[in-house]
Amino acid sequence: MLEFLVLALTVMQEEASTFGLQINWSKTKILQVPSSISSSTVYVADGHVEVVDAFVYLGCLIDSSGGSGQEVLRRIGLARSCMNMLKRRI
Repeated sequence: MLEFLVLALTVMQEEASTFGLQINWSKTKILQVPSSISSSTVYVADGHVEVVDAFVYLGCLIDSSGGSGQEVLRRIGLARSCMNMLKRRI
């Protein structure tokens, strides 16, 4: 399955280059669901792509479990830190 993903990413890079676009492989992540990939990085085309269990996309935590528990805890932590910074000012 991983070989198919690497092939698809390589084709995506080739198609993007025809329009003058470049893919930043250092910012690209592969989410493993479930933990089936043994390596932490995968070599694709011109760079290494990191294999992760969770990442933040558009401000939301996406994790391999598919639940929202970790996202709720992350947002509570962000709100707590903001309130602590406000408390010092008031």
